[in-house]
Amino acid sequence: ACLGGGGGSSSDGAALPCVVVVGAGFGGLTAAQELGRLADEGKAHVVLVDAGDRFMIGGDLQYVLTGRKTMDELWVPLKDAKLSNKVDVRLKTEVVEVDHEGKELSLKAADGKTSKLKYDYMVLAAGIKSDGTKVPGVADNMLDICNWQHTEKITEAINNCQGGETIVFATSRAPYKCPPAPFEYVFLIDEMLTNKGIRDSCRIVLTTPKKPFPFGNDRTKEVFVSTMEKKNIEFIPGFQVAGVRGDDKAVDLESFGPGDKETRELKYDVLVGTWPQLPVAPFRPLCNDKGYVAADVRTMETKFEGVFAVGDVSWMMLPSTPPKPHPKAGGFAIPCAENACAMIEALIGGDSLEEARKKVPEGRKAVCYAESGFETGIVVGPKLLPDSDGPPGFLCEHPTEEAYHNKSKWIADIKERFFGAAAVSNT
Repeated sequence: ACLGGGGGSSSDGAALPCVVVVGAGFGGLTAAQELGRLADEGKAHVVLVDAGDRFMIGGDLQYVLTGRKTMDELWVPLKDAKLSNKVDVRLKTEVVEVDHEGKELSLKAADGKTSKLKYDYMVLAAGIKSDGTKVPGVADNMLDICNWQHTEKITEAINNCQGGETIVFATSRAPYKCPPAPFEYVFLIDEMLTNKGIRDSCRIVLTTPKKPFPFGNDRTKEVFVSTMEKKNIEFIPGFQVAGVRGDDKAVDLESFGPGDKETRELKYDVLVGTWPQLPVAPFRPLCNDKGYVAADVRTMETKFEGVFAVGDVSWMMLPSTPPKPHPKAGGFAIPCAENACAMIEALIGGDSLEEARKKVPEGRKAVCYAESGFETGIVVGPKLLPDSDGPPGFLCEHPTEEAYHNKSKWIADIKERFFGAAAVSNT
């Protein structure tokens, strides 16, 4: 029962199990919608906790970057989410401490009031935070594509280019939100400079820690690298950021991985990239040595009783040879949250862990559309886990106009799923 949280009781008077969902992004809203059925049926008390009160899709930021949307158009109030009225929604409420042994959360509301919330099950979908202080010079000198407050600053920096500048996109650490995003940004920066008539005199460089390519398979690498070559975008894989010297306008790179470190220096006029990322402070005691909460790739179980982790906060490894990290962007958080909820529903229904695991759907597919500039896009469609149709695979196609338009449709579908048709018409 949600002790301290007003949990209800079943028709026979027994205390209802309490399921707490932390975070109202892709994974959290999916879980709150799925678990709402249990609340409606009187089988559980469901609480959704989020530190904010509004929702946005990161893929919308590229539209702001190039002036196709305004920032105000991106936000949707969380109070408008399509949830059962039996779900206890607590917005502007922070989790300040997690007692996983006692299964209790310490909460702090916007008015400063604190409370305790006992849980039987928790879906941890709290996302991550960018922290530029982890690498010297990053916070003061690099604009972070994962920070919405930097998007218009990136636009301004590119619009201020007069010709002859070097624009460096440095992926400081892996993992980072949305694997294709750095490529989208350099493709769109290429378009912006071309439209200004100065592209031929400007240099665009993209660095990434993993080599030969940060995600997908050989086909993915071929599609993205050939697209960069056509646009004369330099690609430097295998290097992470060691530091940024703002006075010298220089990025210091070091080779990623074991062995002796190779170093390189890149001079820049505009520095864009991804900052190092990590879970918000209260959840760091649950993290593994990678800095994330380890979860089973299929069931989303963690080693902490009753806790399931989905989305950016989680760490999952695919059963591949060699093992590769499971992507965690929004489109992948949805099926992960659905699987976690299938587990919780089965357990609340009286199943053992082994029985519940058998009820989790096989396979995992998702699709996203990476903008490649000039109203074209690249479809990225990984099949991450095997199912009855066969083994994993990876769909990736060269840029098309169809994929560009499918991205806006995908964004509209997500908003309608979580907030209804009104959220789409308003944006």
